[in-house]
Amino acid sequence: FAVACALGLADEADALAPLAHKAFGLFVEEFGEMPAGVYFRLAHLHPPAPCQKHPKKAATGRGCAPCSILVPPPSPAQSARELGRPVSEPVPPFLPNLGGVDVLLESSDGVQFRVHSAILSLASMHFSRMIQEHCGDGELCGPNGDPIILPEDCRTLSALLTYIYPLPPPPPPPTWDTLKAQLEAAHKYDIACALAPLRTFLLTYLPSDDAPAPSHSCAGSTFTFASTRTSPTPADTDPGALALRVFAVAHRLGLAPERMAAARALLRISGDALRTTYVPELEELDAATYFRLRQYHDRCGHAAAVCGRHHALAYHAGTPFHGGTGGDGGGGDVSTSTPPSR
Repeated sequence: FAVACALGLADEADALAPLAHKAFGLFVEEFGEMPAGVYFRLAHLHPPAPCQKHPKKAATGRGCAPCSILVPPPSPAQSARELGRPVSEPVPPFLPNLGGVDVLLESSDGVQFRVHSAILSLASMHFSRMIQEHCGDGELCGPNGDPIILPEDCRTLSALLTYIYPLPPPPPPPTWDTLKAQLEAAHKYDIACALAPLRTFLLTYLPSDDAPAPSHSCAGSTFTFASTRTSPTPADTDPGALALRVFAVAHRLGLAPERMAAARALLRISGDALRTTYVPELEELDAATYFRLRQYHDRCGHAAAVCGRHHALAYHAGTPFHGGTGGDGGGGDVSTSTPPSR
């Protein structure tokens, strides 16, 4: 089943899903190649219901494309606030008026940026190699030359260029999707001057006491969304879902402190809540990491329960929690017990 999912074999994966569901809870190495979103859907697998678009195919027990276990659920529509927000000016207004412009960047939505190759090359080795490959001997360079087409949209590129140029930093990303796009682009192009503040903004999606102290200050970064983000959408108000999204993005980008902070923040919710929480980023996380996250959560919950039980028994027996005989008659010194790891 895991191999079929990793290879995108929908018919084989759907046929094997009921059998894989019976073995749910076991770990196999092939989970490393399977999306965590598929593992989530396998955990909540139900008997196949008739598919409205392909009833004959559903009757045979095989899924169709819209009903396959490989296909994630449709993303929620953007809020009216997002859809109605005007697009801000994508290019810093003074950049086209500066001299020495020798490279043209073009975003995925067709906005062109007239920039300086020297500044971009100093900020990012990735940009340096890209410019060298594109310009060659210089014939293609220049403000009127062929643009370097990038997959990011204009707002993402505008934010990155504002970080790169000696300008006041751009405002904090107003939504999760905006932050994710900027963070992924900064990581992809290895722009250190953008990564540091964006990693700080990522931590604002966690409860403040779970976030490690960032290297760049973020004044007023709390869990209330008031100072660093605009009014949250309903999806932004679930702390469990937010922590899971931060964990998935941080793991994929190799951000170890943020990943651990998100894993600890998830300890605030119950195991059942974690197992029933779905976020789109699960499609980008491998099932092996998701399996270990759930295992970590369960073990921490068990350790906390054992610690709490010892505390309750000691209190019931009238003995102090540190030292003395446990209330269960075991004669153990609770203070010498190894504390559970978070």
